[in-house]
Amino acid sequence: MTNQSSASEIEPVAVPKFYEFIPDILSYLSDGVERSNKEIYTAVAARSALSPKQMKQLMSNRRRLVYVDRISWGLTYLKQWGAVESPGRGRQKISDEGKKLANQYPQGLPSEIVAEIVRGVKSNSSTATPTQPAKSDTKNDVPKVAPSTSEPANVDESTPQELIDESIAQLESALVHDILERVRSISPGAFEQLVVDILLAMGYGGAEERGIVTQASRDGGIDGVIDQDALGLSKIYVQAKRYGEKNTVGRPAIQEFVGAVHAEGTQGVFITSSSFTTDAREFAKKLSGSTSVVLVDGDQLARLMVKYGIGVQVERTYTVKRIDEDFFDEA
Repeated sequence: MTNQSSASEIEPVAVPKFYEFIPDILSYLSDGVERSNKEIYTAVAARSALSPKQMKQLMSNRRRLVYVDRISWGLTYLKQWGAVESPGRGRQKISDEGKKLANQYPQGLPSEIVAEIVRGVKSNSSTATPTQPAKSDTKNDVPKVAPSTSEPANVDESTPQELIDESIAQLESALVHDILERVRSISPGAFEQLVVDILLAMGYGGAEERGIVTQASRDGGIDGVIDQDALGLSKIYVQAKRYGEKNTVGRPAIQEFVGAVHAEGTQGVFITSSSFTTDAREFAKKLSGSTSVVLVDGDQLARLMVKYGIGVQVERTYTVKRIDEDFFDEA
């Protein structure tokens, strides 16, 4: 175990909303040239002057870049409105209606028109037929998009996937709060067993789940021991403190635990249902030599319980499906 945060974590930065990319997408495709999705993502990112940090920001699932997802959704809205069409797999080009719209606004789509397009697509998303742009003006053959008196801020700023992620995050946050209330009400002995169970669920202790809670009268400052190998040559020593929310763990408690770990081995994890003082965290972070200690506070503890299914159960499951490109590519 380590007491350092992952160096690969990218600090969250603000990335333009999906609808803010729509003007640049339409402008880039306005020359009528057919382009791949990848070309569009790269060009629109450049036109939007995204910073390196913005282009490295990952979605909550850690599988896709935020800017790519949002440009993709901006492209989807333009396609559903009728301004862009797909002549082939992963290929996009501006439609005749899109050209008319681009010609109508050569300096770029104003925000109120973007908002109208987004609202138009959303209002028709439950219909069986594709969304169509407004009928053309018979005099100049330019599609009419009625400017809205409402500001773009009234349009949902998140993509459908982001709305799902945000809802899940809200549900998890409420669940974490409820878990901590329950955890703080169990007995100290039950809390020690809970901590060992979580570490075993995370994979420590191997397939045989080699982990025990020590006897209360003989723990010597150690509440649990996890054997990392079958012979018990490598061990993780555990301290579990079931405290109330306002009863924080300070540096003296960490120093005492480090001493106990040092007398037995090299690795320790201190888990509490409350939180640690800044001094305690700094002390653990600056440990050098053979002993290392990881600190896990109440919030992180509850989130680990959710992630590894300790003390929780699945209420319902939703399946989100996407197109099978291989199926249609082979057809």
